[in-house]
Amino acid sequence: MKKLIGVDIGGTKVAVGLISPNGEVLEELIVPSDGTNREKMFEIVVAAIQSL
Repeated sequence: MKKLIGVDIGGTKVAVGLISPNGEVLEELIVPSDGTNREKMFEIVVAAIQSL
């Protein structure tokens, strides 16, 4: 089954989700973010996606 990944990057949190083709949220994760450091923010996003 094909799946989609949704990413919402905010100043205080990063939310990622695994979505089915019909729009059903299969998994989601919300983690704190660090809006002051681009490299750290990138690492947070990558780690969150990998954890799905």
